[in-house]
Amino acid sequence: MTDQDYNNRTAEWMNQLESDPALKLRPLPDPDLLWMKAQLLERQARMAKMFNPVERLDMGLRIVLGCTFCWLALTFVASLSGELSVSIPHVWISVAVSVAVVIAAIAAYPVWAGE
Repeated sequence: MTDQDYNNRTAEWMNQLESDPALKLRPLPDPDLLWMKAQLLERQARMAKMFNPVERLDMGLRIVLGCTFCWLALTFVASLSGELSVSIPHVWISVAVSVAVVIAAIAAYPVWAGE
């Protein structure tokens, strides 16, 4: 096949493509808009990857804060009530309350994060 034959077949194919009714129903999107969207998606993916350790640290700090709050509450309750501290070990109360606070923090995280 010569270059001229190839060019003629290409031109014929392009003319058929131009008169294709399926393409007339839905125009092709603007290439600049597609490029802009691709750049935006790439930037968002890089930002999400960059903030992944920060989100883990945030969750870890929430857990530590919950455990600290539980320990302070337990110490306060134990100082007020002598019989509670004798009948139930402090460790089990602290673990139960810490687990409840962590579950509440995990459940409330989407609300705090604004998602």
